[in-house]
Formats: sequence, C-alpha cells, structure tokens
Amino acid sequence: LHLSVNAEQGHLDFKQHFVAPIAYQSLQAVADLSIADHGWQLQVNDIALTSSELNLQADLSLESAKDTPISMALLANVTNGDASKAGHYYPLTIMSDNLANYLNTALTAGNITQAQVLINGPLAEFPFSNNSGIFVVDAEVEAAVFEFSDEWPAIKNFNANLNFTNNSMLITGRSGHLTGLDVSAVQVAIDDLENEQQLTVDTIIKPSSATNVANLMSQSPLK
Repeated sequence: LHLSVNAEQGHLDFKQHFVAPIAYQSLQAVADLSIADHGWQLQVNDIALTSSELNLQADLSLESAKDTPISMALLANVTNGDASKAGHYYPLTIMSDNLANYLNTALTAGNITQAQVLINGPLAEFPFSNNSGIFVVDAEVEAAVFEFSDEWPAIKNFNANLNFTNNSMLITGRSGHLTGLDVSAVQVAIDDLENEQQLTVDTIIKPSSATNVANLMSQSPLK
C-alpha cells in the first residue's frame, strides 16, 4: 500500500499517545505499508510538518516480525520550536510518567532553534534504560526559562544545549541568570530520570553582588 499525503490546515489525532491533537498548517509525507506472513512494516518518509509551534522533518519506520514486539526507528529534525509547547509532542504511552512530568515542569519558556530526535528500538522498552535501544534528544534552546528543581529558582534567559540519552539528562548552559547571578557555565544532570532522579548541578558563578548571592541562598537548599 502506497500513500502520498499533502494537506493543509488540519490536525493529527493520535488519541492517548499525545496530550492533544497535533495541529499543522501544512503536512507532507510518503507512506508505504507492506504485510506478509512473516510480519509487517510501515515506512513514512519525507515527513514535513509546519505549524505555529514548530517545523519538523522526519523519517519513521515501524515493523514487527511474526510474534515479536513492535520496533520503531525515527529520525527527526525540529526548528523554530516553542519550548513552552514541547509537551504537546511527548509520546505519552511510551514515555515514562516521571520523564514527561519532569520536562513539562522544567522547560516552561524559550525557543528551540534546532533539535534532533533519534529513536531506535523496541517500543515496549522505551526509553531503553536497559540499553535495548537508543533514545536521544539533542536540542539547542535560547531565551529559555528552566526550572531544574522545585527546590531551586529558575534559570532565566537561558541559552543551552539539552541532551536526553535514554533515561538520562544533561543540560549544558552557555548563558543565563539565576536570581541575578551569571551562570553561563552551568551543567545540570540527572543520570536516572525513571527512578531516584538525583539532580547534580555544577557551575562557576561569576563575581556578583552580595544581594544576588543572598537571594540564591534564600531560595535554594543552600539556605
């Protein structure tokens, strides 16, 4: 079965898989479905989606041999993304609740200038904490607000690289402010987003006024 898609001003409703239907201004894709006695395969290539929230180009493959779990391969590139709307695109049925909840509360504003998403492995094992597959999100964000912990104030005007690899997170800041302090060299890491979620913060705080330091201490576990 071969299908070419060329649509405008609509939405994609994936039911429980995403928090809401995904609206688009334009959508193009080419899909091929093959079914045989030994299994099936769906390939969706040259996906190009434009919306008010992001631009996306992607290729997707889903397949399952007879009596084996479904595996997925996805490579996507995102530009001009609204970071505050990122939660609209989290795959809720395969993403752990802890990871989805963390991302929804952490990244609350900003621009995603460029991001790559790679998924390759059995869907049932996502996000592959057992190393049965690969899940990587690597994104560049600008002018973001990032609340890396409810015990700490948010980093504002944050320019950074966000990397999620399988079940871990590493955020490397290039510039930003934490209660007025310059935290351009900050690194925020969580090695296991599914279980203990132990947060590690490593930064060099440039010299600042005593007031800014006092504000940080009063609004964080440093107090």
